[in-house]
Amino acid sequence: MAGRTDGGVCHARAVFSGAGVSARHEAAKLRRASTPSGGVEMESAAVAMRRAVSVQPNTAAFKSMNAPTLTPELLQRMNAYWRAANYLSVGQIYLYDNPLLKEALTLAHVKPLVVGHWGTTPGQNFIYVHLNRVIKQYDLDMFYVAGPGHGGPAIVGNVYLEGTWSEVYPEITLDEAGLKKLFKQFSFPGGISSHVAPTTPGSIHEGGELGYSLSHAFGAAFDNPD
Repeated sequence: MAGRTDGGVCHARAVFSGAGVSARHEAAKLRRASTPSGGVEMESAAVAMRRAVSVQPNTAAFKSMNAPTLTPELLQRMNAYWRAANYLSVGQIYLYDNPLLKEALTLAHVKPLVVGHWGTTPGQNFIYVHLNRVIKQYDLDMFYVAGPGHGGPAIVGNVYLEGTWSEVYPEITLDEAGLKKLFKQFSFPGGISSHVAPTTPGSIHEGGELGYSLSHAFGAAFDNPD
């Protein structure tokens, strides 16, 4: 949906609303096809149901969805970035050693206590990479509001991937040794927390919880009414 978000959503709603109206109309015809004794004329019912499930798409709506799309090259680069961010995130959650999986994975490589939510991470990484594209394309002033608790691996992974983490923490280098330190420190004694904390470069609050995030989102809107 990149490149036609608002229009695409609106058109999709229009198409499916049309299908729903047609289905209700056919259902009403089916009720009218009932005999006075309460039996149903099965042939008419079958015809009505076939019509209900074979609603033709609103081709006019789809034809109007001609907004420019992203180039294949840019899509490939964004997908590669997203997959790299996902790998960095899952590595922080699970890996104590063997960051590039050069060896067969064993229990010795896995953290004894796993903390962090993988479920929220791919979505946050997806949003992050697309926001970066929009920021660069339109030269926007924007910040990322991360609501899910324990979504730390997503933000930490992106900050490391773009090089900022190593600028602030030079010991976390952009190589295999640095990657091992990055993975080990996440939610580990003497390391960093499992959420987006003040230790995360660019973070303006302690948490990664919905309440804190909503307060910042509202504050940003009130500070920038235009």
